[in-house]
Amino acid sequence: MSYENRMYFRMALPWLLSGVFTILATWIATILADVPLGLGATTSPLVDAPLIVAGIGAIITSGIALWQFYRLWQWQRGNADECMVCGCLLGTEYQARWNVGRRCLGCRKFVPTR
Repeated sequence: MSYENRMYFRMALPWLLSGVFTILATWIATILADVPLGLGATTSPLVDAPLIVAGIGAIITSGIALWQFYRLWQWQRGNADECMVCGCLLGTEYQARWNVGRRCLGCRKFVPTR
């Protein structure tokens, strides 16, 4: 697996996990919406809960995916910060022991920014 493929995988992982959690939350909301019907109620007050949960999850997942695609588009155009070792996109900035830097999404090397 090349460094660029690792970078793509690490960029896709947050929105893939968000999609999986959305599916899981929708499934749980569907089960909870059917509980009053199983207890003998004629209607369930939670009938729209799965649709609302799925809609919110889809909005969050698509927002994360759009942000990652925007970062990738900036990197392909040459406007984003790149790793000095492999040329992949850099992750978020954080405080290390002695300085502030970013970790490469491809080779995972620490790149100081200050």
